[in-house]
Amino acid sequence: MARWTRSNKSTTAVPAFRCDFLVSGDLSLERSLEEINDHGHDGFRITFRDAPKDEQGHASGLVAIVIGEAESMEDAERRLRNALEHRLDLLTFVTHSRFKIRQALRLIEWEAGKKTRQLRVFHRFDPRYPPVPELASDILATVHELEKSGLPRFLRLALRYFRYGLFDEHAEDQFLRLWLSLEIIAENLKDRARVAITCPKCREPLTCGHCKSEPKRTPFGRQAIEALIGKVSSDMDNGAAERLLMARNKLMHGASRKSTESACKKSMSDLVDELGTIVWRVILTTIPLEAQGPQLAFYEPAYGRYVNSNMLLWSSITFDHDGDGPHPADVDIPDAKLEVLTRFAAANQDPRG
Repeated sequence: MARWTRSNKSTTAVPAFRCDFLVSGDLSLERSLEEINDHGHDGFRITFRDAPKDEQGHASGLVAIVIGEAESMEDAERRLRNALEHRLDLLTFVTHSRFKIRQALRLIEWEAGKKTRQLRVFHRFDPRYPPVPELASDILATVHELEKSGLPRFLRLALRYFRYGLFDEHAEDQFLRLWLSLEIIAENLKDRARVAITCPKCREPLTCGHCKSEPKRTPFGRQAIEALIGKVSSDMDNGAAERLLMARNKLMHGASRKSTESACKKSMSDLVDELGTIVWRVILTTIPLEAQGPQLAFYEPAYGRYVNSNMLLWSSITFDHDGDGPHPADVDIPDAKLEVLTRFAAANQDPRG
């Protein structure tokens, strides 16, 4: 499985790894099959098996075994996950069915004939659990007042995508959901009056050299978005609009997370937090509230962040493969389980300390 590459310095082998993932979805294997294999053109081999069955004999999901190359153990889980995500995108398209990677289960060195191998057993959990006990009557009273204000349809849709943006699991998806919320508001609030086309250098209106008329156009959505961001981010960094627009354009045109972060000079997590703060303020200033209305109560983002993040722990194990085949059988791979015990404040104590 090793791929040999030649450089000016030396010839090196890119090692192979195997990572098992738990996948939930609408489909399981046909009852006559124990597994199905997909040898993709991208160099990754994927085997699908049914996850353990429930009491009624139904598979609880799928286990996807992904084998492919990576530069190191540290990089392997991400690369193999990306390969599986690409395959699930196509599988969803072909079947009109849902498939979601729940978590990585284990990662193993997978060089043919290798005796001593490294194994990582993963455990992913949400460090924010349990929920913070702060849903009180004054918050529901605020919800009532906002509902009573007469929310226009476009604002209700923007609120929905704001909610979607808070529970998406990947920062890139969160950003695009939140951006859609912002764009919906901008498109519905922008001035429809035609404006002059200006010189890109001095910003003065352009004039036809022949008839002296001044051509006009409908304002672009970008200008409406920049105006909204500038309206609510006066106390934030002046480059917020340019940075967030750049992140939007990069992600919408298929750029990687790394490329987006490099161009914006900010991490994806920070971009989500920045955009979440701006969208929340834009929505609030768009709601038609009475100037002398009742006092409203708002709760800060849970744990101070908009971005979602799970904690990934792993246990590193070394084991020997002494069998005749190139790789150990599943029954010969150590069946290690990792359990995390967490301690939270008692329910009758302030969870913030």
